[in-house]
Amino acid sequence: REDYDLITWTSAQLKGTTLLIHIKENDMPVYDDKADVQEQGMDLVAEKDGVVTYMITRSGVPCVSCGDSVQKGDILVSGAVPVYNEDTTVRKYQYVTADADITLRYGQNISLEESVSYDEKCYTGEKIEIPVFGSGEKQVALRFFGIPYSFYDTSEEKKQIKLLDHLYLPLYYGKRTIQEYEIASKNHTDEEMKQLLQEQWNKIISTLDEKGVQIAEKDVTIKKNDKKWVLSAHMQLEEAAVKLVPTVTEPVVPPAEEEEGQEQ
Repeated sequence: REDYDLITWTSAQLKGTTLLIHIKENDMPVYDDKADVQEQGMDLVAEKDGVVTYMITRSGVPCVSCGDSVQKGDILVSGAVPVYNEDTTVRKYQYVTADADITLRYGQNISLEESVSYDEKCYTGEKIEIPVFGSGEKQVALRFFGIPYSFYDTSEEKKQIKLLDHLYLPLYYGKRTIQEYEIASKNHTDEEMKQLLQEQWNKIISTLDEKGVQIAEKDVTIKKNDKKWVLSAHMQLEEAAVKLVPTVTEPVVPPAEEEEGQEQ
């Protein structure tokens, strides 16, 4: 009701998991005392180089049509609406905020790489267990020698000391386990390589969907050798790649002032 003057009454009703909002509009028109005049217009400009494939203008003056090629920064819909004299010369401009549904198509190349070889941890079965005690953030490990392994993982298990059933003390004890592993070089199978590239490709498609970008065309190829696989894709994408910027127009010079300037 605060945002819309035409709404005079509202109520909310909860049915199961559905929230129903009831409204009643004022039958009498609401007039605004302020003149509906903008001192500054807003243009819709292209955010990317591309081709206009769809365009419906609701407010402003369209400067391009479907099929036109545009560059980043080009004005697509102007917020300066000209008012003409009888001789078709511009008398003045009325400023509005340009509003339109516009879709631009543009090309984009994507390249994904996956290495055939990879490093894998192979645990040797050797491990060291170190008793640990602590209080708060302080901790003491009861081992006086270094770790004899070149590669290892560390994990800890700790328990808090308690008295009776519910009296816990700020003390804990446990053990730290050091497990040795070696690095082994292995190769992915063809099926694994396809899956890895597919996962990367799905992430790209998901990101485009989240941004509202549609794929109009795509051409995907995969090149592979003993060291790596490369997925190359050329896509034609479509999206509403436009933004609003302040309108910049030259001031209209009345004919009388223009003739006077020429005489001087």
